[in-house]
Amino acid sequence: MVRWSDGPMVHLLAAMLIVFLSLGKANSWETIVANEFGTQESKGDFDFAGGALQIKTDIKLGSYGKIELTFSDDNNKAVYMVILFGKTIQYRFGACTPAMNDFTNLPSEDEKVWTIAKTDEPRITMNCNGIEVLDFLMSDDTCTQTPKWAALWSLKVTRISYWSVTNSVDGYRKEVMCSMPVITNAAVIPDHDKISFEEQYSVSCDEGYTISGSDRVTCQEDGQLTELPICKQDEEDAHNEDEGNMWHYSHAFYHKASGIVLASFMFVLNFTF
Repeated sequence: MVRWSDGPMVHLLAAMLIVFLSLGKANSWETIVANEFGTQESKGDFDFAGGALQIKTDIKLGSYGKIELTFSDDNNKAVYMVILFGKTIQYRFGACTPAMNDFTNLPSEDEKVWTIAKTDEPRITMNCNGIEVLDFLMSDDTCTQTPKWAALWSLKVTRISYWSVTNSVDGYRKEVMCSMPVITNAAVIPDHDKISFEEQYSVSCDEGYTISGSDRVTCQEDGQLTELPICKQDEEDAHNEDEGNMWHYSHAFYHKASGIVLASFMFVLNFTF
């Protein structure tokens, strides 16, 4: 197995048992079990085209916990990134950035969910607890470690390996996504086909309709939205609409001399379109 590492410990760990875990359960966290050396290591199939990767950590600053993610293709070409929990939380991309760099806008909670996406430019974006902390476009200006960065980071990722010496990864999964709902007589924003876990759609009813339920629906951890509202037609508008769909005809028969009504009748036709 080819191992990317920043230190000599890789030689000691080369013979460690690898636990194979599948990423098939997109909505539940997969755990990585530590081996006899207290080190976490696993790998599994993954395709960034099918969604972003999420990892969950619970590490305090200054613990110097370290996570290494290795991205591989079907030909075993591989590149890696490192997240280090030192005095600050830093990152580095192999074959690109020669030094560690600080994240920006990191949330203060110890428990963090990192959402990592890779696009074809190539670009790496990372969110932490729903906050964007990195948008890194790889180029000759940003990747100064080796001129081979473009060939390496343009690979089509099909597998990801996880490695940690301090049980730093609490779990991993494909990013949880919820589909945009269809609500009759309503507009839904944002106009996105899918949103991520804990993100929301906002619902507003058309004119003449009143919302019943919450005007916001949230993407839950099981990939389902919270209860959808309905848009009920206002009573006055419903009455006016019914009146607009009706045709009335009436007639009365009178006694010519006295003016007394002898008989009357009315037709009411209701048209539904």
